Amino acid sequence: MVLKQGRQTEARREGQDWAEFVVARLAKLVSVPAAENKVAARGGQPGCLSRNLRPDGWYIHSGAAALEEVDPRVDPQSKDHPGHNQVNISSVLAGCGKPPEFSGPPQFGAYDVFVGYLLLDAWVANQDRHEANWSILVSPEAERRLAASYDHASKALPRRNPRASAR
Repeated sequence: MVLKQGRQTEARREGQDWAEFVVARLAKLVSVPAAENKVAARGGQPGCLSRNLRPDGWYIHSGAAALEEVDPRVDPQSKDHPGHNQVNISSVLAGCGKPPEFSGPPQFGAYDVFVGYLLLDAWVANQDRHEANWSILVSPEAERRLAASYDHASKALPRRNPRASAR
């Protein structure tokens, strides 16, 4: 289990914890597999407790690690995210099964499910689906599956001053 606590500034609480909780419930409504979570608190600070996506005995590899197998330009430290594109993601997921908890149409493959993650992101305005925010599960027998969606709480966008743009 992992506890995600929302960031707090002097002016406001940003709410990544409750966003994570709400988006996981929305994902379930549209058959997008997502990390199970519940609201929690530590030391009086609210948060969201997420269950580990990795089944016992399996390994988990970030999208960055999986993409490096098909494109050596992948660099998770780069703000440009080279190699994190539709063609490379499709190539990586071609050899993967669906997430274990996927309950959508049986004809969908791993890439179809991943596109569902992107549609969910668009629905909830998540702008954080980079190569470290999706993963591949690998069994001891080397079976590969897309992991359920996770990390649905984007950083808050900076607030604009409405008067500044009215000039």
